[in-house]
Amino acid sequence: KESSMKIHAWCIMDNHFHLLYQTGQTNLAAFMRTKSAGYMELREMRC
Repeated sequence: KESSMKIHAWCIMDNHFHLLYQTGQTNLAAFMRTKSAGYMELREMRC
């Protein structure tokens, strides 16, 4: 899904992640929910 969020950099850690981003008209809370859910799925696959 497209959004007006621009991710400039990211860092994936063992139990969390960091993002350097610029928002536009994107709902930040909804964006973070989808990214957090995807991160948790990836982390569970690695364990």
